[in-house]
Amino acid sequence: MTNCYFVEHEIDYVRETMELIFRIVNGMSYELLKADMARRLGIKESGCIEELLDKLSEVEEGMKPYIDLSNERVLFYFKTFTGEDICRANILCQGTSYMKKEDSTERQKQKLIKYLKKIAEDDTLELILTKNDFQARHYEDETTHTLLERMEQLECEDADKWSILYLLNHAEELVEELFELVEPITAHLKEFEDVLNPLMEQCAAYWDDYFQTETIQVLIGNFYGVAENSYDEMVTYIRPQIMKCDYVLFYGNDETMGDYHIMEIGIAFDKNYRAKKCRMTNEQICNGLKLLSDHSKFEILKQINGTKAYGQELASKLNLSTATISHHMNSLMEFGFITIEKKEKKIYYTMNQGAIQDFMNLAMEELIGEKNKVS
Repeated sequence: MTNCYFVEHEIDYVRETMELIFRIVNGMSYELLKADMARRLGIKESGCIEELLDKLSEVEEGMKPYIDLSNERVLFYFKTFTGEDICRANILCQGTSYMKKEDSTERQKQKLIKYLKKIAEDDTLELILTKNDFQARHYEDETTHTLLERMEQLECEDADKWSILYLLNHAEELVEELFELVEPITAHLKEFEDVLNPLMEQCAAYWDDYFQTETIQVLIGNFYGVAENSYDEMVTYIRPQIMKCDYVLFYGNDETMGDYHIMEIGIAFDKNYRAKKCRMTNEQICNGLKLLSDHSKFEILKQINGTKAYGQELASKLNLSTATISHHMNSLMEFGFITIEKKEKKIYYTMNQGAIQDFMNLAMEELIGEKNKVS
């Protein structure tokens, strides 16, 4: 079939509000993001990003009086846990990332509750937790596991596992409370539509133009190192994200939702991944070195050097759970150290030798000097 692309032009104020609350609660200001990007980007691109982030800072400062940081329920839903970029509200609302947009907030809530109940009740779904995402997908080996067994497989502290279990078992009441909490704050965010609407329209128009000639396969190849044709051609929804301006997330044909792809793209990005494809800071280099020095990740990379393997295969060889393999792969993919290919409902991984070589050269250059490179 021929791909059909639908770029959303309408702002999802509920989701944008939740992202802004998350950033304010955890001190992730746009001023700090601007300083970080200024260190990493060239002068021309830095100027474009700074102008964008100045507008988001204006909205952030205007919204702070409406977010009660002393409210324990606000902190319960929006304070980070398990990782630096995820909170309980993210997990409860993860299903919206897989859903076609609903006109009614009530319908959206009901679909979220249904999605969370399906995750809890379907023993064929493996649960995967990353630093900014909570996913469910069918086990590659087609096995079944109880909810408690699936919780035990998650890569996080026991207290966090119990917290996620609580969210799933009390989904209906928690989703209702969360939306009640966010609703009045959302009304105030809509007062900034004169700032937000132009940002949304500019980004949406860019992607409308892009998909006149390009495909989602080309784009995710640029962003993630995913082999072309790894995902079947089908209807694709492109969702520009305003408050989550520095993230790109691709949800390829989630098996629990429907036959379509959804890609969320922060407004700081273009087809060249401009907000990320830039020189790393020393902190990022250290984080990359930590990845490579981790024993399990190192062994995984050795197993897929010059060959490809899927998650269950690697788990069996290395005596690790498939959840652990997925957790490690998400970390390695962030640095481009692996490429992925999807075939017959299996995701195959291969070491990206060129990316690792470039990274090691950069680390050597920063530490010792430009002439001392990995040959």
